[in-house]
Amino acid sequence: MPVQRGLPPKLALLAAAMLWGSYSVSVRLIFSTEQPPDAVVVLALRGLLQAAAMLAFSSTLQQDERSTDATHVHHKDTPQLTTDAQQPKQQQPVLQRQGGNLLRQWLTLESPPLWMAALELGLWNFSATSLQTLGLQLTSATRASFLIQATVMLTPLFSMLAGYRPGPRVWAACGLALAGTLLVTADETEAVAAAVDGVAAAGFELGGDGFIILSAVFYSMGVVRLAGYAGSLPPARIATSKSFVLGGLGFGSLAVVSASTLAQGQPLSAMWGGVATDPVCWAALLWSGLGPGALASYLHAQGQKHVAPAQAQVIFSSKPVWAAGLAWLVLGGEELGVLTWLGGGVLMAAGLLASSEKQQQPQQPHREQHEEAQLEEAQPAVQAVAVQDAQRRSRRRD
Repeated sequence: MPVQRGLPPKLALLAAAMLWGSYSVSVRLIFSTEQPPDAVVVLALRGLLQAAAMLAFSSTLQQDERSTDATHVHHKDTPQLTTDAQQPKQQQPVLQRQGGNLLRQWLTLESPPLWMAALELGLWNFSATSLQTLGLQLTSATRASFLIQATVMLTPLFSMLAGYRPGPRVWAACGLALAGTLLVTADETEAVAAAVDGVAAAGFELGGDGFIILSAVFYSMGVVRLAGYAGSLPPARIATSKSFVLGGLGFGSLAVVSASTLAQGQPLSAMWGGVATDPVCWAALLWSGLGPGALASYLHAQGQKHVAPAQAQVIFSSKPVWAAGLAWLVLGGEELGVLTWLGGGVLMAAGLLASSEKQQQPQQPHREQHEEAQLEEAQPAVQAVAVQDAQRRSRRRD
């Protein structure tokens, strides 16, 4: 049997969930300082830190992957003993590229160039992170962590479009996730109401809950797409390349906003707040880039390679637990209403319910199944013709 190095897939996803749970706490800590920076500054610095960390450790991570691949044994005479990683690509369950639904083909693309994977996953992740950061300016870390659990409902929906077949428990979990999301959004404590009113006066109308739910949409798409990419591309390269895209997008956004600020005759120092002088702000920024950023990104890619999207999302349902505990330790507790706790419990129950569902492989199009059946039926006739040809050639030689 192959010797597995590193964390087991589900444990890697659980560690990523713990790190992601700390992200909302670190961002709330940044925005709770006396002179908080703008959201675009947080995104840019976090993206650059994450890219630098992934670049520094990319060679080590890729060596670990090569060592892991070297432990797989290929048996030429007994292919049933060959590990899944060494099986020929045509033997693995893939969707037919010709015909069928274009959306399904795109969602299940399995052998793309690395730059394509990095660009797409980076765009999904940057969009989700940007919306989540904006939402964390308006709501508490624990409440945001509960709302981001809408991915439990959204990921199976996108997985179905990709050809996966979520079972009845997953669909029941989707219903619970929807109910839990509605409960959380229906609860409005005085602190949340004051934050929403203050930002609405500044020109924002969507509100923290809306930003967080929209970010869940982009995160869910990233989970489904990563499942297709991770099957044919090394997770270390995916994580590193995606981090470069995140850093580039963050820096580009900062450059655009800075140019706009200067064009309006305003000083850039207002955007940066107390980043240069506040050690708490810098510590939170460093952690958000290195922990929930670089390390969690690699662990996610490593674990997602062996776990179906819907099941991976179940493990991610533990994020609110980590967020609530860390918020209590770091932020001194947060004001949450009864409906928020009730809705959060329902969302976590939805994740646990979906976790008991058996993993399903992507569904093959009916045309492909029909063609395979025809080939199986024709195989005896083809073999008979081949035997007759061999007999005729033998008689001619005699």
